[in-house]
Amino acid sequence: MKNYRAALNGNPFLINMIPKYWILDYMGAMIVSNSDEQTKTMSEMERVINILVDPEVEKTYRSICDTQKPIPQHVVFPWMFSTVIRDPLLNRLNTINSNAETGIDSALMSAKRFAFDDVLPKIETVLNDSSLTPLTQCEALLLGSRFAFYHNLRDKSREMINKFGDLWSTLDEETQRTSIDLRVGYMVMLIRLAGNHSIAEEQARKAMALDPTNVDPLVSKILVTHPHV
Repeated sequence: MKNYRAALNGNPFLINMIPKYWILDYMGAMIVSNSDEQTKTMSEMERVINILVDPEVEKTYRSICDTQKPIPQHVVFPWMFSTVIRDPLLNRLNTINSNAETGIDSALMSAKRFAFDDVLPKIETVLNDSSLTPLTQCEALLLGSRFAFYHNLRDKSREMINKFGDLWSTLDEETQRTSIDLRVGYMVMLIRLAGNHSIAEEQARKAMALDPTNVDPLVSKILVTHPHV
């Protein structure tokens, strides 16, 4: 008990020496105290949690937050085999030369072969090509953002999609008009990266307003009455 008390008083050496499961013994000992000590007991339990439990939870969270993970097939398949959204990258994937070895097509071929972990490195190589047109850069950034997201790299995904937005604003009106599907794909990624439901819903409504025929009917049915459902 003396060691527990010392740990609660902030001794980091003793905190680390106490096996975490002993905390249950200590809590049990406090709970059986007489009723006059209940307030003090609860306060002690909160301190135990703050000192010994919360850091473990924080460490576990940090170990998975924005850490690159291999991409499992089931994460990508809903996008690759979608039949209700016109995705310009998927359309390109279905028509590219299977021998493509460079550029965006090479990255898309990796996706087509289910070599998902190869897509992002290839896109990063593509983006180093200074000869790319702004529209091609937008395509590369959209694909890169999606696969960074699949890798659990949300910060990188957000950085890429923000660059897309900056580049899109430099395109002439005619290019923007003929590339609406690409813009919708951008909004879809904003929805995936949204910090809360209201932001996601706002982007979904903007995408629907931009092109009501290029929205998942199930999503649109939740938001507003959709003419194509």
